[in-house]
Amino acid sequence: MTEGEKAVIKAFACGDKTKRDEAIAIHRDNLRKYGSMPSDPFENFMSEIDNPCPDLALRAKYRKQVKEARVVFFSDHVGSPAQREGS
Repeated sequence: MTEGEKAVIKAFACGDKTKRDEAIAIHRDNLRKYGSMPSDPFENFMSEIDNPCPDLALRAKYRKQVKEARVVFFSDHVGSPAQREGS
């Protein structure tokens, strides 16, 4: 999962309801590509969101983990991605 995808899920976990559909699409796409990743808090959280019969206690636990996770944005680094790659 890319940092940008994690940022979308984190925004949704922090209350931005407009990111819900995008976060679910990211989750489902990652499931198709990589399968289940039970050690990833972002996947765990989205699994409970996308579950027709979620465990609300687990969802709350995973939401807290996602909200506390550090997501690296390009603005956290000096220069643009192209500058860092030497282009």
